[in-house]
This record gives sequence, C-alpha cells and structure tokens, in this order.
Amino acid sequence: MKRYLSIVCLFAIANGAAMAQSTGGGVASKNRDSVAAFVATQNFIVGRLGRDCLAEIGRSETPLEFQTKWQKDNETYYSAATKYMEARLAEIEDPAERDAVEGSYYASVQKTAEAAIRRQFSSGSKNDVCKYAMTLIDTGSMNIEEFAKVNKLPIVQDLEELVAWSKSK
Repeated sequence: MKRYLSIVCLFAIANGAAMAQSTGGGVASKNRDSVAAFVATQNFIVGRLGRDCLAEIGRSETPLEFQTKWQKDNETYYSAATKYMEARLAEIEDPAERDAVEGSYYASVQKTAEAAIRRQFSSGSKNDVCKYAMTLIDTGSMNIEEFAKVNKLPIVQDLEELVAWSKSK
C-alpha cells in the first residue's frame, strides 16, 4: 500500500503543479501548489480510510476523530498547506476564476486520493486492507514528513519551504 500511495502522491504533486497560474510576486507558486495538493491528498486518504475502515475493524472512534488526530500529528504541514490555499484563493480577485482554481484543486486531490484507495481495496479483503491501512496510519507511516522522506519523494525541501512561507505570513 505504501509503495502505491507513493506513486499516487507523485501524481498529486504533478497535478498541483499544473494548477499554478502565477509564479510572480503573488502568493501562487507551482511548488506550493504541489505540496499543498500532496498534503491535502494525504489528508483525504486518511479521512476516507477512517470512514471506510474504523467500523470494519471494530474501532470506536469516529472518522472525524481519526482524521483530526492525523491533522494534529501533521499540524505543521497541514496548517501550512491550509494557510497557503486560503491565501492563494484570496489573492484571486475574479470570483469565477477563484472558484475554478479552488474546484480544480479539490477535484485533483479527490481524484488522486480516490484512485489510491480504490487500488488498495482491490488488492485484498476489505478487513485485511483496513487493518493494514490503520496500522500504517497509527504508526505514523502516513505522516507527511515520514512518508515523504521514507519514500524519497522529491518534495521534502518544498514542504519545508511551504512551512517557512506560512510562518512568515
């Protein structure tokens, strides 16, 4: 699962880069778009797995509690990505253009995450996949920093730059 999710997250990075419209003096940047999409994709995957798996394996927390814990564990990156997208959208004056960028961003995140989840659930029984996925999340293997570094994703520096950007704002 981890290997497949690595590949899928590389697609999220590429899709995020395609969304950037400006690299000039504003907030928008291809690198920040890419890493924000990566973080949002991980968040979506964790939330969906929580929704689809917690009851399946007999866990008592709600999907929202499960996802919120992951967000807290990844607060540095999650907050930076959220802050960036809020600022990114706020700088777009035309409401139609802003809606188009926002829609494209979230559609890309959802499409990429759902593809990863579908692929994983096709690899075994729901119960086995859920147990494995929950173990990955519970042990921190799906945390942003660990996931990016262990899988040698080419965005580690961009993640750190996004955090630095968010702290400067």
